[in-house]
Amino acid sequence: MRGLKFATAILLGIALIAAVAPVARADAESITITISRTVMPQSLLHPGRFFQDPETLTVEDYVIRNYLGRPIEDFMIQAASGLEKVPVETVKEISFNNRIRRRTDDLPRVERVVEADMVMTDGSTMHVLMNADFGTIEGRTELGDFFLEDPTTVRHLVFNRIEEPVEAPVVIEPPEAPPVVEEPAVVEPQEPAPLPDSDKDGVPDFRDKCPDTPMGAPVNGTGCWTIKGINFDYNKWDIKPQYYDVLNESGKVLFLNPTMKIEIQGHTDEIASEEYNQMLSEKRAEATREYFVLRGIEPDRITTRGFGETRPIASNDTPEERAKNRRIEIKILSR
Repeated sequence: MRGLKFATAILLGIALIAAVAPVARADAESITITISRTVMPQSLLHPGRFFQDPETLTVEDYVIRNYLGRPIEDFMIQAASGLEKVPVETVKEISFNNRIRRRTDDLPRVERVVEADMVMTDGSTMHVLMNADFGTIEGRTELGDFFLEDPTTVRHLVFNRIEEPVEAPVVIEPPEAPPVVEEPAVVEPQEPAPLPDSDKDGVPDFRDKCPDTPMGAPVNGTGCWTIKGINFDYNKWDIKPQYYDVLNESGKVLFLNPTMKIEIQGHTDEIASEEYNQMLSEKRAEATREYFVLRGIEPDRITTRGFGETRPIASNDTPEERAKNRRIEIKILSR
């Protein structure tokens, strides 16, 4: 499966892919995967895996995820011109030439790469070295649900697309504006002068208990920044979409205060061993750090620390209380 997903690897930059205006809109409704018969997948969940001809499968309603469990939306490749970002919708098919290689200097900060030949939707071809930092692929076939996570078995990948021409927009000329009738001038009453607000957080100084609030930080009624954390599902460290707005709010404050440094602290409930919970808390903190870095925050401004199960904020006696303990918190180290 990973042999498929290095076709849709995580971007290691923070910039979004620039939109290239194609002549047609391509919707990938399914993908066709060719699996090598010489090496059966170690983790292939599919009703037809032992059928007579199992090496080619068409998967519909598919989702390709990275190792953090988030859907992957773009490629990262290295071609003759250097490091490039390639939108998924511009790729028609990929043939993988070799097994995954580790420890390469060709792609900085990437541990796994693979050689591939790509055919683009415009008919052009590319021989590339591709990032292979990936997770799983899920979907359904005519025989039932499909799940694959073995990168050494995929040899060919085809995006089955429906091409629809994009019609030119119709330009409607606005009607001529009616003549302007001048209204008599209205004298507005003068507003009283605003009360002093040194940190410009909307809370006047006489009521502000946190007079040095960072720029752009949301505050409570007494002018103090309430830094929000997030929670995780049991035995998971992927960030759920419902918390994107919470993290984006803190990310905006980091952007507006470029010298601020923070520590992301990971926590767990008390299910499982102390050693496993320590590892899980570190992964939760690292996943949150990666979220900020992928959105433009400098990596050296963010440190991480896992506390395992040692700092609960609830009793761990009920599922609801344990869910409160599966969390991250953000601590300001310096401004």
